[in-house]
Amino acid sequence: MTRGTIIKRPFLVLFSLLLVLACRAATVSYVTLTSSANPIRKGQSATLSCTTFYSDGAHSSCVSPVYTDDQSQTVVRISGNTISGYSIGSVNVKVTVPGASTTLTMKVIPATQEALGVVTATQVTKALGFNVDPANDWEFQMAAAAGATHVRFQCGWATAELQTQPPRNTVTSQRYALQPYCQSAYKSSRKYNLHPIVVAGYGAPYHPILRVTAPGGAPAGARSIPVQLVPGESVDKLSSLAPFYDTITRSDGMQISIAHSYPGTLITAVKVSDTNHATLTLASALSAALPANTTTLYAVNEYLYPPPATSSPSDSSVMRYAEYAEFLARSLAHAGLKGEIELWNEPTWPDDRWDERANFYDLFPGPFDPGPRNAYLPNWGFVGALQGRATPAGVSYIWAGTEKSGSNSVLDAQMQRNAGVAFAEPAISVLSESFHPYGNSPEDALWIAPCWATTTGNNDFFHCNLFGLAGGNFSLAAQEDYFLKRSNPRYGVSRNMTETGFGLANGDTAHQARFIMRQFLGYQAAGVTPISFYRLYDTSPDQLGFVDSSRKSLPAYTAISGFMSDVAAIANPPVSSYSNSTFPSIASYSGTFPLDSVHIIGSRAGQKSTSDILAVWQRSYTSDGSRWATMPQPDNGSVTVSVARGWKVIQVMNLVTRRSVSYTTSSQKICFAVSDDPIEVIMQGQ
Repeated sequence: MTRGTIIKRPFLVLFSLLLVLACRAATVSYVTLTSSANPIRKGQSATLSCTTFYSDGAHSSCVSPVYTDDQSQTVVRISGNTISGYSIGSVNVKVTVPGASTTLTMKVIPATQEALGVVTATQVTKALGFNVDPANDWEFQMAAAAGATHVRFQCGWATAELQTQPPRNTVTSQRYALQPYCQSAYKSSRKYNLHPIVVAGYGAPYHPILRVTAPGGAPAGARSIPVQLVPGESVDKLSSLAPFYDTITRSDGMQISIAHSYPGTLITAVKVSDTNHATLTLASALSAALPANTTTLYAVNEYLYPPPATSSPSDSSVMRYAEYAEFLARSLAHAGLKGEIELWNEPTWPDDRWDERANFYDLFPGPFDPGPRNAYLPNWGFVGALQGRATPAGVSYIWAGTEKSGSNSVLDAQMQRNAGVAFAEPAISVLSESFHPYGNSPEDALWIAPCWATTTGNNDFFHCNLFGLAGGNFSLAAQEDYFLKRSNPRYGVSRNMTETGFGLANGDTAHQARFIMRQFLGYQAAGVTPISFYRLYDTSPDQLGFVDSSRKSLPAYTAISGFMSDVAAIANPPVSSYSNSTFPSIASYSGTFPLDSVHIIGSRAGQKSTSDILAVWQRSYTSDGSRWATMPQPDNGSVTVSVARGWKVIQVMNLVTRRSVSYTTSSQKICFAVSDDPIEVIMQGQ
């Protein structure tokens, strides 16, 4: 074909171009992702929809979309285009098709109703405790008057084991002596029939041996300080200084480093220049510069035993702590008491790191064999040293390692990894673990115990948390115990709470009473018992007390003591077998927040039928980081309770205000209003 032929037929060229364009496929411009519901409730499902938009303006359903999420299916579970709420939280769901992807933020919110569990009145009547001043008999009296069966106080190691006067550093001929304040606590416990929990803390006894100055000063951040002896105020010599036995602090008690114990910063090396001068190497750097003068005095204190070098049960210092704990156990038995010895308090305790030498350092100097493998771990060696030793009848040990983290349970593999020994089953002396769930709202760290049966134990404990992953891991220890007991009912340990509370520095007395009642009810349902609130009488700025400075009862005291009286009235065991189908039940609910419920069952003396206390409340919480302590009460919701045939309603009462709640009756149902104060419905079988 010639050039002229082409020019004469331009329509053929145009037709060919249009044909090529028509045959070329439109490209993917973008995709969109929607859900049939957002947020979705835990346990509910929604349908994901993906739409592809093309360059030619057309759109259609995505072909073979792939859905993923950025929380590794810990918040939602995705199967095909169905998304299910697995635990409370937020997640970014991503859809991918060839050539495009997009994300959708989804939230999983709580179910409308949360049935926390069923407990016996027998359990609850033995569940209340308070932290008290061991020297104040009146606190023991008020604790007992509120219905408490437990009191918690400390008999410190520093005064229980008797250290010689310097320059000698050994124990006296009488190794231990129970100090007068602890003797008083034992006497008050017997007097009011209270069960003591004695804290074995903190570090070893110590005494001051030297006064020194720092004539040349030292900059902030220094780990080496030149010092000069003050002979007239010292009872020992610089040459007697011993690394790891000795600490240094300002003579007025002010600490000079971040990582320290009560007697001061740990000295790890000493270089003596002459009789009056030495250079001290510290485990933790100075938090502020030391002034260059000879008037600022520093105290050097000497431990009776150095902090443990490892977490081995055979470490000599671990063994000395175990012997101190055994002394306390014997002292309880000799006083005619049954109780527990709590092994430390909230390790790593920031003001006393004696329990694990590695925690004195700013930078972790390990790992060590057998442990610790990481920084800021509790010392499982204490458990290893005590678990094979029998205790006096009625006395046992509480492991405090779980008070900040459930992953530090004796049932966790961490014990073997860090102490070189596993927890011995069945337990004979270390029988329980403790939690300290201080939180913003009462249920921050709570879980639903009946939920464990739906889990695998493969890192899915958070599924049962009321706040999902944000609810922390106290529940991990409870889940580990659940699976152990399922394999052998004699295995595992019980869980209790030796501290929790609400400070009036952050809120009012109404919020305090509400917090106390809801937390007590919730953790009773979770099987965490007893619960010892911190504290009965508190003079600290936090204002955690249940009575004021004139010993007048605050609303929290009135609320918990009134409730304990209600439970005491049905303290006998249930008369007949029971199940969820035989209880009065919640027929309907409408309200702002999830409705939590707990059944407490028992029977009255002389009665031939079972009684039930049904406690319900709106589980108010904040979702924006604000303080629950200043949160207004939500509007009243409405609850309808089905009362099974053969049951009658005895009382409906607000557990915070102790005021009667009005209700209406229709057939076998009652209806009443509920906000976030717990409401109790007491019912009696016929």
